[in-house]
Amino acid sequence: MKTNNIPGKFLALAIATPCITFPQLSLAQGNVMEEVVVTARKRQESLQETPVAVTALSSEALRDANIRNLADLTTTVPGLDAKVGSKSGEFAIRGVGARDNKNVRTDPAVGVYVDGIFIPRNDSQLMETIDLESVQVLRGPQGTLFGKNTAGGALLLTTTKPGNEFAGEVTGEAGNLGRQNLRGTLNIPLLDDVLLGRFTVDSRTRDGYMEDAETRYEYGDEDKLALAAQLRWLPSEELTIDLLLFHSKQDEMAAPQSCILANPGTILQGFTAPGDSRSLPEACKLSEQLRDRQKVLNDREGVRWEMESTMAGLTIDWELGDLTLRSVTGLLHQQDINNWRDQDASPIFSIQNLELVNDQLEANGFEADQERDFLSQEFQLTGSAFEERLDYTVGLFGSVESLDNNPDGTMISSAGFLGIADGDDVNVLPVTRTGWRGSSISSYDNKTWAVFSQLSWHFDEQWQLTLGGRYSVEDKEVDVRNYISTEQSPGRVSREEFDDLVGTLHTVIRTPGQEREQADDDWNEFTPMVSLSYLAPDAWLDDSGLDSLMVYVTYSGGFKAGGFTNFGNELTTFDPETVDNYELGVKLDAMDNRLRLNVALYSMDYTDMQLTVTRQINDTQVGSLTANAGEATLQGVEVELSIVPTEHWLFQFSGNYLDASYDEFNDLVRDPDSGDYILVDRSDEPFGYTPETSFNVVAQYAWSSGWGDFAARLSGYYRDEVYIGLTADADLSPLSTLDSYDLWNARLSWQLPTAADVHLAVYVDNFTDEEYFGTGNIELSAQGTLTAVPGLQRTYGLQASYRF
Repeated sequence: MKTNNIPGKFLALAIATPCITFPQLSLAQGNVMEEVVVTARKRQESLQETPVAVTALSSEALRDANIRNLADLTTTVPGLDAKVGSKSGEFAIRGVGARDNKNVRTDPAVGVYVDGIFIPRNDSQLMETIDLESVQVLRGPQGTLFGKNTAGGALLLTTTKPGNEFAGEVTGEAGNLGRQNLRGTLNIPLLDDVLLGRFTVDSRTRDGYMEDAETRYEYGDEDKLALAAQLRWLPSEELTIDLLLFHSKQDEMAAPQSCILANPGTILQGFTAPGDSRSLPEACKLSEQLRDRQKVLNDREGVRWEMESTMAGLTIDWELGDLTLRSVTGLLHQQDINNWRDQDASPIFSIQNLELVNDQLEANGFEADQERDFLSQEFQLTGSAFEERLDYTVGLFGSVESLDNNPDGTMISSAGFLGIADGDDVNVLPVTRTGWRGSSISSYDNKTWAVFSQLSWHFDEQWQLTLGGRYSVEDKEVDVRNYISTEQSPGRVSREEFDDLVGTLHTVIRTPGQEREQADDDWNEFTPMVSLSYLAPDAWLDDSGLDSLMVYVTYSGGFKAGGFTNFGNELTTFDPETVDNYELGVKLDAMDNRLRLNVALYSMDYTDMQLTVTRQINDTQVGSLTANAGEATLQGVEVELSIVPTEHWLFQFSGNYLDASYDEFNDLVRDPDSGDYILVDRSDEPFGYTPETSFNVVAQYAWSSGWGDFAARLSGYYRDEVYIGLTADADLSPLSTLDSYDLWNARLSWQLPTAADVHLAVYVDNFTDEEYFGTGNIELSAQGTLTAVPGLQRTYGLQASYRF
């Protein structure tokens, strides 16, 4: 096998290369950089010799590609997608991911790990890229080694560990929209080479990019503070103990939403709400007109996004001769959680702004503050046998999770009342049928344990067979408390009296006959994998002109446990989801290691795929729940290409093509006449929230002069149209598909020719000022509206860093 080294004079400055990471940014080194080492199989291996579809990015690559959080990775990693504009980690890989970011009843399908610690909830996955050494994105089911909720894939975040030298870094950024970022990192040897410390403070603020035209709330802003402390204790050459402490606080407005009228004449559009005499169609039309002025009309009370998270991790590595025993302990606590939404994206109804529901419940003495706790423990034993012909990993995993006081419910209008205008008067409708339609507070207890093993047998230097399996058991319990308002309709009142109902404090009681619902269930699954890989011998490579070549075929299984969902104060169960993945991959280097091409073809068969759907509860009420789609097939191809034609130029391309379809998808639709639910076939509708095609391109030119080292970078990202319908009738409207879009970014970096390590950069993101919708939801039956999240407009700024 030839040695795989990438020419370092340019590639040390290559930014965001999908297959390569670099230790530092310097054209002056003039040496040769070795290929990236990944841990996709929980052992260190060469990327080009690992039979897994994986993309690896260093901290320098993340910085220079302006990747501020994990959602930004979608513009670099093929097959990775996220809801643009969302403030939570709604990740999908190869079309597989969660469609409801705040539904804690449903587990994510893409696992996020920080130093091997699993992050269980979608809205806590969007961790800032604070003091990261690398990010690895594993595509396809990772059910053997990672197991829990990795049917789509996994994101592995590795923090920078403390070193044995005193060092530090200060970085800052200023830009339009009031962008102000500041981060400081200090590495301190606390006790010779025995106890090392690393400490980081990170602050990120930015004004909102869409203003509410009436309330002046700025939506889509950033206000985050994160603190990290790491200690490394080296009591002996065989023992390494790492402690990670992380705390973050997020206090922001939610993402902006625009309202677009999709189905005129629905029942809600004929109602009026206290405090605003406009109809929903009138507000939606005004919202459409305001969008060109970078403004929205959202809930008058404001829609916030707040969360405080604390994380602790303890990793112990113990070298036992040829064996390594690793213990990974993780603890996560979250509080002060406010992640509400304005479902109608207008100031009229405030549908499902759960902050209103919570305020009413707390005013009546019911506890409604969310808290979450998660504790996990994993033991891994890795080693080799039979003269290193056999590599093996065996392990145990266990976790417990407590999700307390998770709210759900619907309160239409800030008053909980609706009416029908009749001249100068308003006929106020029954409260529990229209304005306040019930709410609930749920608590969940989840337990998981698993045993896993993976064995790799090297027949010779070319052939390797890998076998693995994981047996998982998950147990879930839910306790739901249902509440309802006892307020009565005042009947026919004047408009002035109707408007005075704003801010009404309802008397809330437990729902008669449905005061409390409890359920528990458990699921178990065995997820196997088998992979056969072939490394081309040196003699064949010499004849072919290639530097390296690996071909692999893989079968892998994935599993996600079932759960419970509350629909119209009725607790229902959804089944586990399983997937069978078949993959053929090729990885090659050529042109004296100046060209790298990695290709993966995949086909995934899903059974009981878990999807969020929206159904009508009654004439005026809709609700979301998790349902099983039955059968689905996803097939596609991923490509990652890097070319360095000269020492100055770098060109990159990475993309994904996905053909996804439902083979079986049965849903229920409410008959408006009888009120009964009718079974309908939804298998012909487009696959939701998944672009068929997405890709990115990069062109970069690097040069040196007496002024220092420079790199000019141009990158582009294309995302195909996306279907956003959650209801069975959504495909009847052309608005159920968001248009495709492309974004272009430019960056110029300069490393000063001084003894100090000073780096400056200017950037422009979305320099064409593309207007687009990143995500949304359409509901045709009751609201008749499309609510969509506009994407971020052109941004620009200056970045500076100083290392010592």
